[in-house]
Amino acid sequence: MKKRRRSQKRVLPKAQILEGFGVDVSYRSSHKLRRAFELFLQTFPQSPRIVELRFVRSDEMKSLNRRFRGKNKATDVLSFKLSDSLLGSVVIDLDTAAKQAKIYRHRLDDEVLELFIHALLHLLGMDHHNHAEADLMKVYENYFIKKLKA
Repeated sequence: MKKRRRSQKRVLPKAQILEGFGVDVSYRSSHKLRRAFELFLQTFPQSPRIVELRFVRSDEMKSLNRRFRGKNKATDVLSFKLSDSLLGSVVIDLDTAAKQAKIYRHRLDDEVLELFIHALLHLLGMDHHNHAEADLMKVYENYFIKKLKA
């Protein structure tokens, strides 16, 4: 008589955000970012389970943007693909995020969350060079925001 094998559920390693030094963020923001990354990994399970996250001020972001993109101005978020074992590195400018939060009339931690999600999608290879690409990114961004607010 053959023994039946128990179906074993594949256990994935825990999602990991490597937080770089720079600017501190609130516990509330940190918790939201971890939840967002876990949801991202549930949606895209083949993605590497580690991402580096760094918060900076506008002067440092301007320097990074000039060095890597040739643009001599600060931007809200940059993402860099580094290796196959790491999803990538995300750098968020908290000064620019604070200005945008005021413009869009929402909390800073909500703006940071949206920037983080946007950067994760870039690390997957998504972009917004044309309307179709931008629309697809917006669909995913809205999906994640809606799920996280539920």
